[in-house]
Amino acid sequence: MSDRLPVTGVPASVASLAMPGRFRLHHVGIVVRHLEPVLAAYFSAFETSYTSIPFDDGAQHVRVAFACVAPGVFLEFVQPVGDCSPVAGFLARNPTGGLHHLAFEVADIETAIQEFLRARATVVCHPVRGFEGRRVAFLFPKIEPRILIELVEPAPVVT
Repeated sequence: MSDRLPVTGVPASVASLAMPGRFRLHHVGIVVRHLEPVLAAYFSAFETSYTSIPFDDGAQHVRVAFACVAPGVFLEFVQPVGDCSPVAGFLARNPTGGLHHLAFEVADIETAIQEFLRARATVVCHPVRGFEGRRVAFLFPKIEPRILIELVEPAPVVT
């Protein structure tokens, strides 16, 4: 039996990681040099509005703002704060900024990471607390083209 799906040609080992509903697109991460002018340009061009005011993420050394583009799907604009920011190197290689990562919400981040590791992904950041208190992790799946993936757990329930 072939390890390929009959219609798409996607290896079954990869397809099983992406069954509908297990990984929900949460946001597209875009690195920018200066947050406010880019926000204004995108919001004007795409007739959307702010969904978050810019905020500092001290742990990641970035300044971030989110814009909702579809129900539950966002653009995340990320500006490095200093040379120690994880996105500073990206901006050095891409002076005008650009697509940095795709983020998928998962119910259980540890299980998702283990599944990707079994499929030979490279984890570049194990789970840490991110925006809204969510745990986030970053990895490169063994898929071409190589795009950084962020796994995001749902926001913790506040009681």
